[in-house]
Amino acid sequence: MTSASFVIAPGVALLNHLVVTRCEMPEEARPTRLARLHNAIAIVVMGALAVMYFVLI
Repeated sequence: MTSASFVIAPGVALLNHLVVTRCEMPEEARPTRLARLHNAIAIVVMGALAVMYFVLI
């Protein structure tokens, strides 16, 4: 179950990021540039953790 969470979390985060930054989202509801940068870094870290989880098992 934990391994599924590690694999799915980066994908869900990426989809969420794409949804809230689309042009259909009102401008005042979109995240700031700093928040988008933070999201991108978090997605990369989660992806790296998922890879390392399977490498270390």
